[in-house]
Amino acid sequence: MTMYNVTLNAVVNVRVPAVEAPTQEAAIEAALDRIDLHSLLERHQPTPKVEFTSYGEEVNEALVDEVGDEIFEKSRWFIWRDGRWTLAPTDQLEELRLLDQQAQALRKEMGHSQPGEVIWQTRLDFDELLVVAADGYGRASLLRVSGNYPVEYTLKDRREFDSEDAACAEAGKQAAQAQT
Repeated sequence: MTMYNVTLNAVVNVRVPAVEAPTQEAAIEAALDRIDLHSLLERHQPTPKVEFTSYGEEVNEALVDEVGDEIFEKSRWFIWRDGRWTLAPTDQLEELRLLDQQAQALRKEMGHSQPGEVIWQTRLDFDELLVVAADGYGRASLLRVSGNYPVEYTLKDRREFDSEDAACAEAGKQAAQAQT
């Protein structure tokens, strides 16, 4: 059995009451200036000007060091993602991949299509298509194109819609009108 020292990055909520400032952003800076965050959890030195502190019931990062590893060669950062602990990204490309996975999962949960995803398409004639492409945030574009979409095409018309459903409904109307 191996012994470990584990540092948990726990969220601690700190309320600083009655902060006067011209903007909300300035209020955050003023609150940070009023308190000493390092002394908050020290029992022998309570922080003045703080109304309360409470554990936010969230631990989203942890540093795990192996006991006896004096040069911290085996130390690893972990993050809490999708209900389990996973190794934290070690470079920007790995972090970008993780963020993309989170965005895809969030879009799926919200019922939104992925950015650029074709969610509706029909051919109007030999060379003309109606295409609805999602923006990834619940909105969509209705495109009237000629050519070989999405490789080589000419954009004839583009309309933006506040929802994917509205764009698909309009595309259906236009397709029905073109067939009559």
